[in-house]
Amino acid sequence: MQRPFRRAVLVALAATAALTAAAPALAVPAPALRDPVVPDETGTPAGAPPPEPLWGDCARGPQDTRGARLDAAGLRCAEVTVPVDHADPDGPTLTLAVSRLAATADDGGDGPLLVNGGGPGGRGLHLPLDAAAALGETAARYDLIGMDPRGIGRSAPVDCGWPTGSSVRSAGAGLIDFLAASAVQRDLAAACRDTAGPLLPHLTTRQTAHDLDRVRAALGAERLHYLGYSYGSYLGQVYGQLHPGRLGRTVLDGVMDPERYGAHPLADTTAANEAALREWAAWTADRHGTYRLGRDADAVLGEVDRLVRAATARPLRLGDHHVDHHTLPVLYLSALGTDTDAARDGLARDTLALARAAAGRAVTPPAGLDRRLRLLLTEERSAFGSAQAAVLCGDAADRRTTLTRYLELRAESARHPFAGPVAGNTTPCAHWPEPREPLTVVDDPTPVLLVAATGDPRTSYDHALAVRERRPGARLVTLADSTQHGVYGVLGNRCVDEAVNAYLATGDLPAADLRCTRE
Repeated sequence: MQRPFRRAVLVALAATAALTAAAPALAVPAPALRDPVVPDETGTPAGAPPPEPLWGDCARGPQDTRGARLDAAGLRCAEVTVPVDHADPDGPTLTLAVSRLAATADDGGDGPLLVNGGGPGGRGLHLPLDAAAALGETAARYDLIGMDPRGIGRSAPVDCGWPTGSSVRSAGAGLIDFLAASAVQRDLAAACRDTAGPLLPHLTTRQTAHDLDRVRAALGAERLHYLGYSYGSYLGQVYGQLHPGRLGRTVLDGVMDPERYGAHPLADTTAANEAALREWAAWTADRHGTYRLGRDADAVLGEVDRLVRAATARPLRLGDHHVDHHTLPVLYLSALGTDTDAARDGLARDTLALARAAAGRAVTPPAGLDRRLRLLLTEERSAFGSAQAAVLCGDAADRRTTLTRYLELRAESARHPFAGPVAGNTTPCAHWPEPREPLTVVDDPTPVLLVAATGDPRTSYDHALAVRERRPGARLVTLADSTQHGVYGVLGNRCVDEAVNAYLATGDLPAADLRCTRE
């Protein structure tokens, strides 16, 4: 059950930090800011309640292998109609694809538990299966709900026709590199403007949070239990804020602090990413007899630096892919969201493949590296990157000047030379229309269960500490000495999994914060 959750949060890495352009802004009219949507006394925006979903097969014809797998696993699927703009409930609509793994408890169970795997940009119809595996016997008490959020998968998907599945790139080494990277981001934003312009202003976290409440209402539930990873932790907090009293039992894993959410979500993770890279290097050095990449961490990191220099001089060829210095650092950072031995072994073997390419040898990339290369260097995952940018940029624009961005980037790169040029690079948000709504100020006191690893390189641990401090009734389950992003049901840590399952089984939070050790 590890694969889908892990993929969601790893993809959320390269997702969570969209990159923006720093050349002249696109000539796109900026919509006027609207006042926040004000819920009525029930917490639901005005408008007729949605009808009960009509559950049926997930497969949409004989060629739909993804849907067929869901059907074979016992899931049922339906659609829920929602306004394109919840501030205009009688205006145009779109349909959300939802899935359900029904509760089997004799008493009917405790209602719906919706799972969001993060991103933004990640599909969600399959997630009830992974949640069921994590929950064990407790799964019987919930209708486990998956959803493709608006703009994603089967829910009015946006695809800007990008030649990449992620806008995340390294800015490179100097001003010329930075301007070239900025031009790429400008072109990505322009492609979205040209292909999905009318829908873009409505692909936001606030609109998706209102969608969640329409799904809750369609399910006939008074409250919606929620399990959210990474960006999904932010979405859950916004939902609780906009629809007070509607959040039930809530687990937020890989916690994102709403006060630091924006167009550059990885901007304050550079130290954690550098530390995670060094931990991998130390692990690899301890196995020098296997990999021959260096006898200590500094030697292994020196080999990585050598590869970046080689890619700067000439892109490295691996199969049909050409890896330059804008892409190579992203390959490493995208592999650091999990600290299992298998993942570390994979990155070490990827390094060996890259070294062979740097030596001019013909290389067929290993399967895991090939997947990441196809994400970054082909149009295969264009829809994912497009949706991710749409949400991040629809939530928060980046209107700093090119000079300001560049100076900030150089300062961060001096402190963190490997992660800084990636996390501090520009993003498509520099060329996006101005958001229609402000970011949500979250002061919802709902008691929730937070889960975080101390070395998380995607949403750094201090995010979880900040959210915990502002929610006196919450509890924090910490996994110590781990660089894992997304822990519950992913890593197999018994201490974490048992704490979360006990809460979801009873609704009782731990008496105090809990600290678990790496197994």
